[in-house]
Amino acid sequence: MVPARGFEPRAKEYVIWDEGLAGFGSRVMPTGRRTYIVQYRVGGGRAARSRKASLGRHGLLSPDQARSLARDWLTKAAQGNDPAAERAANTRAPTMAELCDRYLADHARLHKKPRSVSEDERNITNHILPLLGKRKVADVTTAEIDRALAVVKGGRSMPPGHPDRRGGGELRGGPFIANRVRALLSKMFTLAERWRWRPDGSNPVRFAAKNPERPREVFLKSGELQRLGAALDRAQETGDVSPEALGAIRFLTLTGCRVSEALSLRWDDVDFDRSIASLPDSKTGAKLIRLPEAAMQVLRDLAPHRSDNPYIFAGKNEHRPLTDLKGPWSRIRKSAGLEHVRLYDLRHTVASIGVALRYSLPIIGKMLGHTQAATTQRYAHLADDPLAEAVETVAARIERDLSQSSGRPEGTD
Repeated sequence: MVPARGFEPRAKEYVIWDEGLAGFGSRVMPTGRRTYIVQYRVGGGRAARSRKASLGRHGLLSPDQARSLARDWLTKAAQGNDPAAERAANTRAPTMAELCDRYLADHARLHKKPRSVSEDERNITNHILPLLGKRKVADVTTAEIDRALAVVKGGRSMPPGHPDRRGGGELRGGPFIANRVRALLSKMFTLAERWRWRPDGSNPVRFAAKNPERPREVFLKSGELQRLGAALDRAQETGDVSPEALGAIRFLTLTGCRVSEALSLRWDDVDFDRSIASLPDSKTGAKLIRLPEAAMQVLRDLAPHRSDNPYIFAGKNEHRPLTDLKGPWSRIRKSAGLEHVRLYDLRHTVASIGVALRYSLPIIGKMLGHTQAATTQRYAHLADDPLAEAVETVAARIERDLSQSSGRPEGTD
């Protein structure tokens, strides 16, 4: 038996082998440091070779722990395995942090839009790395995924010193964010299988619980649109909000465009004769959107402010668009008493009014441009005239409410 103490250092290292377990020993260094080792043979016949590996330092491992570990190694070796090689491979195995880096470099930045990449980077930094970053990709289990998602749901992912915890406030979490992290992890593990970092069919997210989400369907009713119109008029009179930001909010209210689509719109993208805007790169790809007369008037009203900036809703920086409407929209919605309304809810409003006016879902889908390519093809047989009528009627209804806010006649400034 290898004793727990009593080894004296010598000029050279030496090994005392255990009397009860062949292949298990303790190496003593000239410094007095002792390490438990195991020696075994790999292969058979003339190809057999001897392997000697360290199990751990005395003190960190007790003699009984080291002996139990050695017995496991010797059993694996007797079954034809090489435990030392397996340990070395596991040491070199990629971590979740490395998977995150490769996902961003070899997938996200090549195939996703910048805004989506930014969201992925934020979820990786805020949630995945703090919770799973040091884990080996091949070792992550469904139970670990469930625990991590529960932490994200509770807003406890980031350490107190994280820059996103400014002022010590609550972390952003909840079912929605947890589900976004779940979807991101699922894609990353799918790619890990493709890159041979995990066995096929082993995605641990597959059986991880998904949080139920309650859709937030908010749309403005007639009276709320009137209050919004009044707030826009007041801001225009006082100059509290720039003409470009006011124009962008009116444009979004009348068209239901996505914020990113509106802010990226250039003067050269608009055909003023045909009332059509060409978006070279939207969330769903290049597309044409038909603009109602009320929205065209918003653009014409901005024309006197036009400078060398190619963007319709120009930002403060030269040749750059507005980058954020959150500040202006916060002031407008507070003035209108609509603090619960998001900019995206203006898009819901256009859709809801279209439904109320009994337009078909395909027509409304084309108005909003939220269809995939295959779905859009199903609507190819629809004539432009019904679409033109739809955008005009819906915008006219919205413009009527906006105009009534200040008592000004429809169609006048």
